[in-house]
Amino acid sequence: MRGTCTECWLAIHWAEIFLPEKFEPPWCVEYVKPLRRFGWAWVQTVARSGRPFLFWSTLKMSMPAHPKRLVAYMVMLLLPILIAWVTIQTVVAVQMRNMVQQQMQSWQTQYWSKTTPTFSINQSYGAAVAEAVFLPWRSTSWGTITWTGRTTGYVAPRDLHAQLSRQMFGRNSAWRDDHIVLTLSCFAVGMWIALTMPLAFVLLPISRRRAKVRRGHVARVACYGMVIPAMIGTCMLGCVAVGYGHSDAQEASTWFAHVLGRYGIVPAIVVWWVAAIRCYLHIPHGWAVAPILGILVVVALAGVLLISGLASTFVLVGA
Repeated sequence: MRGTCTECWLAIHWAEIFLPEKFEPPWCVEYVKPLRRFGWAWVQTVARSGRPFLFWSTLKMSMPAHPKRLVAYMVMLLLPILIAWVTIQTVVAVQMRNMVQQQMQSWQTQYWSKTTPTFSINQSYGAAVAEAVFLPWRSTSWGTITWTGRTTGYVAPRDLHAQLSRQMFGRNSAWRDDHIVLTLSCFAVGMWIALTMPLAFVLLPISRRRAKVRRGHVARVACYGMVIPAMIGTCMLGCVAVGYGHSDAQEASTWFAHVLGRYGIVPAIVVWWVAAIRCYLHIPHGWAVAPILGILVVVALAGVLLISGLASTFVLVGA
């Protein structure tokens, strides 16, 4: 009942080849039939991803891949986080623009002429929203505020949440600049690991050859692994929304969002790859291989940042 693939020499069960419907998991987005049940299969696949060892014990390397369905799965993973991100950033940018307008009008009423405007905000609502959505890391804004003959910069996109939180909840607000920057930095590192971990497998040519692992197998693990940053990012944005909507829950929701961003995403991705390496790719020493590859991709990220920083410094010095 056992055989060997003539192309990659992978050990296979003939029953899985001739009767694939008996072994392919019907809950998986790649094998759901009929196709109209793809949405429910997406929900089941996401739910089962919470148990990575059981997930990768069910899927086999001998099962054929369906790239189009995997692409659709990843697109559907990104949609919730994109919608939540655009919505929250738009609301924050509009509220900040309104608060700046009201504050300037209040200062004019108290200290300056009540009839002749002495200030102008050179930042439209559309520009404020565009900066918040597409350039949230910028430390300066393209807009300016002119008052009593002096010009100052508009609120930077990176400081929107901290500034708005101080205005709404006082100076002791849980949304602080250092917390936000650190949380986003840790989340960015997790995203980098999730995206570049497959490339690190080029460092394991002998192990891949012995385990009969092909590039498509590693790509499949990476595609399904995008569920981790997608779900954690959605939960973080949900915590932000709860914090702005209920002042009593702001401290707890902020703490939970920071914990998810700082300490949740990187260990979750490493455990995901450990499960895939041990139960799906069948490469020995999965508990050591995945952390080591993760460390290597983080070191590569540090090198990229160092080189880009040195290049920018040389450009500035030359200018």
